[in-house]
Amino acid sequence: MQGLKRAHSDLSDYSKDDEFYIAFYVDDLFLMGKGERAEKSVISYLCSVFEVTVLVPVKFLLGVHIDKNRKEGWNLIETKQVLF
Repeated sequence: MQGLKRAHSDLSDYSKDDEFYIAFYVDDLFLMGKGERAEKSVISYLCSVFEVTVLVPVKFLLGVHIDKNRKEGWNLIETKQVLF
């Protein structure tokens, strides 16, 4: 996919023109887009190149709570606990 930019802070994070954000962790991928069309476009591309299983929208990822409401246009990303 052309136009992806790697984040400076984490080499496994990518974005494209502030349309969507992709994070890789081992063999998992987390995708968050500004709109459903952008997300579906990325998923369609990835499915054409790789063997991909698309799971339900994520609620927790590595101890981080994720919630979004497309109608109201907000995303919530928060940590629930800290492990030392």
